Amino acid sequence: MAGTTATWGYGAEDGPDQWADLDPGFARCRMGTRQSPIDLSVAVPADRDALSVRYHHDQLTATDDGRTQHLTPQLGGVATVGGVPFTLIDLHCHAPAEHVVGSMQADAEAHFVHRSDAGDFAVIGVMLARTTGPHPFDAVVEPVAPVGGSASLGRLVDLQRMIPMASRRYRYEGSLTTPPCSEGIRWIVLEDAQPVGADALDAFVSLYGPNNRPPQPLNDRVVTIG
Repeated sequence: MAGTTATWGYGAEDGPDQWADLDPGFARCRMGTRQSPIDLSVAVPADRDALSVRYHHDQLTATDDGRTQHLTPQLGGVATVGGVPFTLIDLHCHAPAEHVVGSMQADAEAHFVHRSDAGDFAVIGVMLARTTGPHPFDAVVEPVAPVGGSASLGRLVDLQRMIPMASRRYRYEGSLTTPPCSEGIRWIVLEDAQPVGADALDAFVSLYGPNNRPPQPLNDRVVTIG
């Protein structure tokens, strides 16, 4: 999610190392101290925070921004994090995954972006593993939007099936992983990777990959898992 029209990307001249130089509004991408993604291998065991997810069989609109395909739900859905409801506003993917666990990096990572009535953000990250298809995640990974345009997926998608609620969860406070790299984002990254069809992922990577930001310094943050 970007908050400016400045051009940025993932290449040598406009990639993560240069974001802060492209626009004054991107300064936090370099100066921030609570940035995302991170290496989750530092997580310490803890009791789970309360999390519930209620999504719909939803119609999605796909929009190509040149860096990924953003999916906007017609009905949305609600993730309740620590008793606070957050409405689902966007779903998009990065390949390869942005969060890592030591030397382990998933083939892709889906971000379910939510916003509360107070304007706070919470993101649920789901790791994706390339395998033979078809699988539910194929519907949101395979590109359908024309370059620079939008298109309906043309069918209802069961978003609820895509969240492995039984998985252990990493939790920490971080940022958006794209400019302007705003901080204060609640992150919940699920440990169990979900399958995605090779054809769908290959089509995504051919258009957008690689589109991942490297792990950022942890600084004084605590990451928990439970």
